[in-house]
Parts: sequence; structure tokens; C-alpha cells
Amino acid sequence: MNEKKNGPKKLSYKDATGEIKYTLKSDIVFHYTLQRSEKALLGLVCALRGIKPEEVKSIHVENPIDLNNISKETIILC
Repeated sequence: MNEKKNGPKKLSYKDATGEIKYTLKSDIVFHYTLQRSEKALLGLVCALRGIKPEEVKSIHVENPIDLNNISKETIILC
């Protein structure tokens, strides 16, 4: 009933419940996620380097993971 008055509730990870089927504990999932989401990559790099996202001009993965060749070694450079 409140949803109709105030509009739909905005979803957030803070309100999330349930099992996470894919975590970033897997090296493949970690690399794949960071190469697919510029926002996730930027957030991680900025957190690790202690800089603000606004200070970053551009960011990209130079050696994206190839899921057809999962034995490939990948390195994230900061």
C-alpha cells in the first residue's frame, strides 16, 4: 500500500536477502565481473588506491579474460 503512495521502492544491495549464487571468490568470476562492469572496476581501484572516482580520466582492462580459454593468466594493473 505504501509503494503506491511513494512510488516503487528503490532496490539496494543493503536490502538484499537470499543466497548469492556467484561470489567474487572465484578468480574467473572476479575477473569477468570487473571487465564487464566499469563501475565495479572503478570502485575497486579507487578504494584500493584511496582516490575519488572523479579523479580518474579513464579505466579499462588491458587483458580481458576469454571464457573460452579459462586457463589464461590475467593480471589487473593499477
